[in-house]
Amino acid sequence: MKEWTQEKINYVLHRLPAGTFVYRLRSLTERASADYYLCVQRFQNHVKSILQPAEYNFLTCPTCDTSLQIGHH
Repeated sequence: MKEWTQEKINYVLHRLPAGTFVYRLRSLTERASADYYLCVQRFQNHVKSILQPAEYNFLTCPTCDTSLQIGHH
């Protein structure tokens, strides 16, 4: 639990243009040279699941199958 508490402070809730929410790194560091988004549902369960591109304008969580729109139509 202590490890998760330390890890989660590296992330911030972020609103995508379509109005959906994801977690992302507070700032890019040596550990992560590219920006990526985490599933909110999994994050709240202390699991980091990187959202993957799916259909046009959507990201999908490979763990829970949540699908999120990332932009406007």
